Amino acid sequence: MANQTTQSFGIFSGSGGGGGAAGTVTSVAMTVPSALSVAGSPITSSGTLAVTGAGSTAQYIDGTGALQTTGNVNGLVSTFNGGANATQALSPTGTLNMYDPTVFPSTTFTMTQNGRAAFAITRAGVFERVGISGAATFDLITVSVSVETNCSGGGVFLAAVAGNAVMAQSFTATPALISCDGTTQTQVITCPDFRIGNIVQAPTSANTDFIQTTWVCNSPTGTVRYSDITITNTQFSD
Repeated sequence: MANQTTQSFGIFSGSGGGGGAAGTVTSVAMTVPSALSVAGSPITSSGTLAVTGAGSTAQYIDGTGALQTTGNVNGLVSTFNGGANATQALSPTGTLNMYDPTVFPSTTFTMTQNGRAAFAITRAGVFERVGISGAATFDLITVSVSVETNCSGGGVFLAAVAGNAVMAQSFTATPALISCDGTTQTQVITCPDFRIGNIVQAPTSANTDFIQTTWVCNSPTGTVRYSDITITNTQFSD
C-alpha cells in the first residue's frame, strides 16, 4: 500500500486532575432603559425575557435610552398648549370659549412653531376654534382637551370636540357623562393619533382646518372652563 497520512483534530479527555464545580443561579433579571419595558423578569426556573418599546409611534429613543417626542424624519414639531383662562356660565346648550379674546395672549398657554405647521385661534360667532395651517398629508396630529365644570342642581354634562376639513376625525369623550352634583369635575377629551391624509381632503388654512369644543348639559347653574388644551403637529413630510 502507498504511504498514508492520518490527521486528527479534536479535544480529548483523559484521566486528569479534578476541576472546579459548575456554578448555579437561582434568579436572572433584566433591566432596560426607560424607553423600553421588559416582561418575564426575573426568571427563577425557566422562562422568556420579552423586551418591547414603551413609547408611541410618534416617539423615538435617543442615545441615553430615553423617549423623545418628535419622532419624525425632520425633527420638527409644532405644538399649541392652551391653559385654563376661559370660564363661561352654563346654559342648557352652548359652546366653550377656548380663551378669552380680551386677555389673549397670556401666560397660560403657548404656541410653539418648530416646523412648517402653525396654529391660529379664531372666533366664529359663538364658537372659538383652533385651526392649523401649513400641514401636509403625512403629518401626525394629536389632540387632548380637558374641560372642567362645577355644574350643580342635577342633570348631566357632556363635552365633545368636533373637527372640520382635515381635522374632521373621530374624537372620543371620556367619561361620557358628568353628574352635576356641584363638585368640580374634569372631562378629558382625546382623539387617537391620526395623519392629515386619513381624510381625503387636501389641507388648506387655519380658517378651514380646525377643531372646536361644544358642551351640552341640563344643569341650571355652574361654570365650565378649559383646564388644558394640547394640539401637536409632527412633521413627517416636506
